[in-house]
Amino acid sequence: MEKPVSKIPEKYSARLENRMTASPESVTRDAQSMARTLSQTFGPGLCVKEILPRLARLLRITERQAKSLFYGEWEQIPAYVYLRLTEAYRRNLEHAARQAEHQAAVYRALQDQWNDPCDPFSCGASATCDALPASSYGAP
Repeated sequence: MEKPVSKIPEKYSARLENRMTASPESVTRDAQSMARTLSQTFGPGLCVKEILPRLARLLRITERQAKSLFYGEWEQIPAYVYLRLTEAYRRNLEHAARQAEHQAAVYRALQDQWNDPCDPFSCGASATCDALPASSYGAP
């Protein structure tokens, strides 16, 4: 009895093979998209004249190199620029993940704080909440 072959591992291995033999053009496109993603973290509504110096400072490159990277003008990106870009991109993703975890923890704490003292169904408590003053829920 033959086992059916899964298509999923083949897709992942094909993707890895394509990534390992990436052409200079695809590396340039990837670098351009990473640079544009990084520039979105600088703040909403910034013009390109404000983005390019910030990107240059972040990657420790000249503003002309940052412009070439942002617009995808390079045919081949220097290795040190690409390595700095990938490191900054990875740090940005880690920071975003930590920030999302923090926001989730804050919302969970607020939800627990709101639900716990006033839940009449949790431990057989009365229908009125003793934790809040009477003025907060409309009692005279």
